[in-house]
Amino acid sequence: MENIGVNSYRFSISWARILPKGRFGKVNKAGIKHYNDVINALLHKGIQPFVTLTHYDIPQELEDRYGGWLSPKVQEDFRYYADLCFKYFGDRVKNWATFNEPNVVVIHGYRSGLFPPSRCSGSFGNCSNGDSEREPFIAAHNIILSHVAANDIYRTKYQKNQGLDFIGINHYTSLYVKDCIFSACERGPGVSRTEGYALMTAMKDGNLIGEPTEVDWLYVYPQGMAKIVTYIKDRYNNTPMFITENGFGEMDSPNSTVEVSLNDVKRVQYMSYYLDFLATTIS
Repeated sequence: MENIGVNSYRFSISWARILPKGRFGKVNKAGIKHYNDVINALLHKGIQPFVTLTHYDIPQELEDRYGGWLSPKVQEDFRYYADLCFKYFGDRVKNWATFNEPNVVVIHGYRSGLFPPSRCSGSFGNCSNGDSEREPFIAAHNIILSHVAANDIYRTKYQKNQGLDFIGINHYTSLYVKDCIFSACERGPGVSRTEGYALMTAMKDGNLIGEPTEVDWLYVYPQGMAKIVTYIKDRYNNTPMFITENGFGEMDSPNSTVEVSLNDVKRVQYMSYYLDFLATTIS
C-alpha cells in the first residue's frame, strides 16, 4: 500500500476476537495485540487507519444467551465492546465507524436468512426459525440503539482527545424504485408489507439503468455517485464524508489467466467514471 501511495486503510475489528464471550467473559489480550500490531504497522508507513467496530459478526455467546440483535440486552454489550476499542486503540485511531452495512445484517440475517443467524419465514427463505415480517424491525431497532450507545460513550469519554465526525458511504450502483401502493407491481425485492411496497428494479422502459456486470445486482451507473453524495451533503448539513466502499463487480474465475486478470479495462473504466462524477460533484 505504501508503494502505490495509499494513505488510508479501512478495516473491521472482529468483536468475537476481542470479547469471545461479550461482557460475560475476559478480554482476549491476543486479539488486542493483533489489532495494535496492525494499527502500528499502518501508522509506521504513514497510512491512517479507518476502523469499523463490527462487520456482520457478533460473539456466539450473545446469540446463545439472549438472541443477539433480537434482544435489547445487546445494546449494553455493544457499548461495553466499543468502550474497550476506544480505550485500547483510540489514541491512534481517529476515524471510527460503528457498523458495516447494518441494513445487510438485518435483511440477510433476519428476513432472507442468507447470513447468520439465518432466521426467516414464509416466502422470504428456507429457515428453521424466524419471522421475516417482524424480526428485521426488532434487529434494526437494537442496532440503531447500539450505535447510539457507542456514539454516546465516545462523545462523553473520548472525543475531546481523539475525535472526528464523518459519514461513511458504501456505494456501488443504483436502482429504480417504483411505488407499489398506488400502482400494481410484479413480485420482486421490496414488494411486501414490511418492505414498504416499493419495487426495486434495474429496468425502466425496457432499458437497464447501466451496463451489467458479472454480479447480478451491480450495474455501472456513475451518476449515482454524484446523486448520493449530493443528497447526503444536503440532508446532513455538509458533514464530512468518506467513500468507504466502491468497486467493480466480478465473479471468481478459477480458470482465468494472469494476462486476462491484468487486462482490467472494465474495472479501470468503472473507477474512472465514478471518480469523474465524484470530482465534478466536489468542485
